[in-house]
Amino acid sequence: MFGVEFWKIAAGLGVPGFALAIIAFLVDGVRKLFTENGPTVYVPAVMAYLAMVGGLSIFLVDRVFPTQPNTDYIFRITVVDPAGIPVQHPDLSSNLGGEPKGEFRSGHEYAISRAKARGSDEVTFTATYKGMIGHTTASFRNGTIPVEIQLAPVEEVTLAVNVLDDDGAGISGANVVVESTGQSGVTDDNGFVSIPLDVNPGDEVRIRVDKGGYETKRLSPFVGTAPVTVALKRKEES
Repeated sequence: MFGVEFWKIAAGLGVPGFALAIIAFLVDGVRKLFTENGPTVYVPAVMAYLAMVGGLSIFLVDRVFPTQPNTDYIFRITVVDPAGIPVQHPDLSSNLGGEPKGEFRSGHEYAISRAKARGSDEVTFTATYKGMIGHTTASFRNGTIPVEIQLAPVEEVTLAVNVLDDDGAGISGANVVVESTGQSGVTDDNGFVSIPLDVNPGDEVRIRVDKGGYETKRLSPFVGTAPVTVALKRKEES
């Protein structure tokens, strides 16, 4: 049964075929031990045969049906400037967290755990580099996922705030603090202040407005072209 031709055929089938042939050979050996000599005489040999069969079976299953890691989605991100030239060492982030895992010739590998991605069909990546910013969205799937982010110059964004009292008159010297970025300003004689921000147009920011003798007010406006009007109420005298 196990002649030269048998082993040639097995070798021609590659690793899976050769492993199956060895398993068949060992099983046949165990059968002969039991039928010709009895199990009590060759128990150590039988155990060794079974161990080898088990080990080869595990090896075969792993080669034919390799297990895939189920911990992270891996994205291969290439960040390019407005001319389409890849840039080196940009800052990368995503709305689902995760972290860069390493660099390759023209980009970066970024890993997001499957636990964080649960319930989401896609992820949004943001890249910043030397005064430029870019965003892109990618869908989750198995295997390494290629992603390209195109950078563009950051637009200058200004938050305009008009602080008024109960009568509609401007309040000068009011402090306006953008809590989400740490930037701040003080209103002029007419109650106006303009604060340059490192955000995108349309982003939501948290601001705090306070002035001695007035109640502090917090709100979360969207950054746009129109000034944000804030009315402060005088504190009641105790």
